[in-house]
Amino acid sequence: MSYLQKQQRRRYGTGKTTHTDYALYYHLIWAVEEGLPLITQEIEEVLKKFLVKKCKALEIILIAVEMAKNHAHLILSLKPTHYIPDLVQALKGSSSYFINNHTNMDFALYWERGYSIRTISEMNMDNAKHYVLNQKKYHGIEGKTSSSKAGLKSALGTTQTP
Repeated sequence: MSYLQKQQRRRYGTGKTTHTDYALYYHLIWAVEEGLPLITQEIEEVLKKFLVKKCKALEIILIAVEMAKNHAHLILSLKPTHYIPDLVQALKGSSSYFINNHTNMDFALYWERGYSIRTISEMNMDNAKHYVLNQKKYHGIEGKTSSSKAGLKSALGTTQTP
């Protein structure tokens, strides 16, 4: 394994068990039901903080997260033992439940059925992160800057890896 590969694995979160070495990266996208523009800046901040905590609880490394008004993008590092449909259900279901039951919104936030997920190679990670973290620019949304792993840690006031 080259020095660059070792650095990328340290930077993006890979794992090693007794006899297994892995680097499993995914770009996950899901949308608001009916494509409604319900993700306000306030809701986005709450969702990001919630997703950091939920990913940590599920032993998922959240590398990057960004949202447009009607969908969410996440870059995740998973373990080989993770079952993607269950993880996506846990992230989507618990996040909408949290928003609907622990915030003072005038409307309910529901996610569209289904999701899009793509693998990301270590070589393409920087391009994928750039794409995800620039969603506001791509969608013409003005507002707060994007959140990388460092930005998420800063927002939560923690130095632990999500």
